[in-house]
Amino acid sequence: MGSLVLAAIVAGALLRYADRYATNDEFADQFRGWVAVAVLSLGIWSALFTRGLSTVHEFRRMWPRGRVWWTWHFGAYALLVASVLAMLTLNNAGEKIVVPIDGFPTITRTLVLVAATAAAPWVLTVWLAHEQLRILRAEVDKVRPPELIEELTVDKLDGAAISAAVTHSLAVWKVIERCTLSLALLVSTAVFLSGALRLALINSRALADDVFPASAVLSYGAFFAAVLALAVVPLVLAWRSHAFRLVEAALGEPRHGIPDQTWLDGRERLEARLRLDTNVLRSPITAVSVASPLVTAVLAALVPNA
Repeated sequence: MGSLVLAAIVAGALLRYADRYATNDEFADQFRGWVAVAVLSLGIWSALFTRGLSTVHEFRRMWPRGRVWWTWHFGAYALLVASVLAMLTLNNAGEKIVVPIDGFPTITRTLVLVAATAAAPWVLTVWLAHEQLRILRAEVDKVRPPELIEELTVDKLDGAAISAAVTHSLAVWKVIERCTLSLALLVSTAVFLSGALRLALINSRALADDVFPASAVLSYGAFFAAVLALAVVPLVLAWRSHAFRLVEAALGEPRHGIPDQTWLDGRERLEARLRLDTNVLRSPITAVSVASPLVTAVLAALVPNA
């Protein structure tokens, strides 16, 4: 109930601001659609931020890091956000796409700041996952492979070390998957906001179609898809590399290089446990997450003009 009241207040404030400071009455009417998308985005960002904080607290207890680590990484992220806001401010000076509402760049920068705040816990968790991969490498190195024997049996495996490494690997993957889905949803809403703004500008004839073409929204989505891929894909590849090393260390080399059925079954079960028996992104959900900003851009750009 409280969220609905807050959404109504934000929507009312934006609409009142547009009615008061819009320099184009027709655009002010079309602007209502953008406000609806903005309020929906703010609701999603709020939910993601809350979920992100709980995720950080969960894994801080599981993987404790010193105050210096958190302070340094939070400072690095704050510096990155400040740089983005500074670039947006400089870019507004020569912007060809002018929204006919006085002070609209301030609204844009505020939304960027809110989105960056919502993303903060997830970005910090991604960095925490990178840190855990280094620790996981050391755990895998501690696994003692079984001696070369005629037949592989469970009692010849380094059970405790394997169990610890598998549990840690799955926990790191859970972080990767959560962060990928959350960041993908966040940037997808940002892309959809861009598409909604273009629709309002074109439909109100405040801008010509060639000034704000559909390709601009597509480029925006492609950019975010590339950024998300650069953040996630190397992490996924590194995780899979450690997971495959764990499988090899756990089972060792078969005698004479020829595996028996027990060895093959053991490897298949362990790979299935780690879910290494799928493609490089491990699950369709992850692949869709990386591509979602571009897919959102395509949908937003292809919305027919009214």
